[in-house]
Amino acid sequence: KKVLEAIENADLIIFSSGSLLTSIIPNIIVEEVAKKIKESNSPKLYISNLVTQPGETDNYKVSDHINTLNEYLGPNTVNMVIANNEAIPEELVSKYATEEQKDPVELDEDKLIKMKVKVIKDKIYMIEDGYLRHDSLKTAYLVFSILMEREK
Repeated sequence: KKVLEAIENADLIIFSSGSLLTSIIPNIIVEEVAKKIKESNSPKLYISNLVTQPGETDNYKVSDHINTLNEYLGPNTVNMVIANNEAIPEELVSKYATEEQKDPVELDEDKLIKMKVKVIKDKIYMIEDGYLRHDSLKTAYLVFSILMEREK
């Protein structure tokens, strides 16, 4: 009941980065939750992963992540995305590919536009101790900007 009320009162529904199939999807397979999200007039925002997950999202582009979410939520539900548009240093791309079988998630902006998904693109990563991380301050700023735009 509290989850459904929170969705109903949300100014923005955010699907954060993380494991698509094991962290995000389990929260929306509940029929009532998916229905309430679909019916909400609030924007539905996906914060794109920076890299794929082996055996789960191999070769996925940003649009593939959104299509997977929409399989559970209903067509055209997710209507905004924050995605990285800055090249990741080649040595880090190579390290992730070799050590973790992960590749950068490609921003396929043309396809997203055809899907009527608003694309908010920026450099949303940082490198911390040799690892790729979302830049939490940049990402928070972009989310806050969406909320402020809606206030106008």
